Amino acid sequence: MRNMRFFITRENLLIAANIQSGSACSLNRGISVTKMSGFTTINTRNSNVKISGRVESFLSMHKNEISTVSGKFQSNARVRSADWLIRNTEFYPEFLSQMADCTTEGGLKRMQLNAPSP
Repeated sequence: MRNMRFFITRENLLIAANIQSGSACSLNRGISVTKMSGFTTINTRNSNVKISGRVESFLSMHKNEISTVSGKFQSNARVRSADWLIRNTEFYPEFLSQMADCTTEGGLKRMQLNAPSP
C-alpha cells in the first residue's frame, strides 16, 4: 500500500487516498463508496488535516450501482495508519487493501463486482 494514506473525518467517513496520484475513495459505512480525484491535504496540527477533492462517481451499497456524479468534497480529518485502523476499528486488512485498490483505475467497479485486485 505504497503512497496510501488513510483518514477518518469528523463525520466518521473512512478515506483511502493515493497521495501520488491524487485519487481517493471515501466509505460511508453501509451506504456508499465515493471515488474522488484531485485529492489534497493541508496539515493543521498533530494528526489533523484539512482534506478536499473532486467527487467523480458513487457506488450505492444498497442498490450495488455506480453513478457518475460531480461536486467537491471538503472536511477536517485525522490521519490514521492501516495498523491503527486494524487495531482500533472493525476494518480488517483485506478491506483496507480493497479501499486502496478503489483509488486505482477500475477499482470502484471491482469493488462493485467483489472482484479481486489485479
